[in-house]
Amino acid sequence: MPAEPWIIWLVTAVVTVIAIDGGFRFRRGVRRTALGSYRNTDLPAFMRNSSLFIGPIGLLFAPVLLLTLPLILAPSLAATLPRNIELALLLLGGGYVFTLGAIHFAVSSRPPDRLIPRWLSEDDGQQGFVRPKPGMYDKLTLLVGLTGVLFGVGLVLGGLVLAIAPQTFGWYG
Repeated sequence: MPAEPWIIWLVTAVVTVIAIDGGFRFRRGVRRTALGSYRNTDLPAFMRNSSLFIGPIGLLFAPVLLLTLPLILAPSLAATLPRNIELALLLLGGGYVFTLGAIHFAVSSRPPDRLIPRWLSEDDGQQGFVRPKPGMYDKLTLLVGLTGVLFGVGLVLGGLVLAIAPQTFGWYG
């Protein structure tokens, strides 16, 4: 039996708030529990570095929650949308979320030094930790992430075209 849409929305909202809070606490150096995974060189780079970017990515995901809230609170609203707008919203939302995930994947695979918090760079120096050079798997992760960004942007653009000019897709009704 599938879950009710509002339950899925609520769980997603709670997870997003936890990700934003935990991610920004780590970036500020308040919550250092992710240091173990950050310094675990057995993990792929995108997993080691995820704690650096989960807060900002969660913050960028918040608009999706806000924009879908009216559809959750008033499901009859969705039934009144024209079919092309409904599909356009699906493409826009899906493309946006896909693009965020792909950006997270790409940036986490090898973050630029300027995106590493100062406290973490200083702590790395004190601990003698040197970030490992990217291996073949890390380079492949970056390639997949960048390809995913292009795909996600394509979905977003397709959604915009479908919303603005449905006749482009042969849609006249």
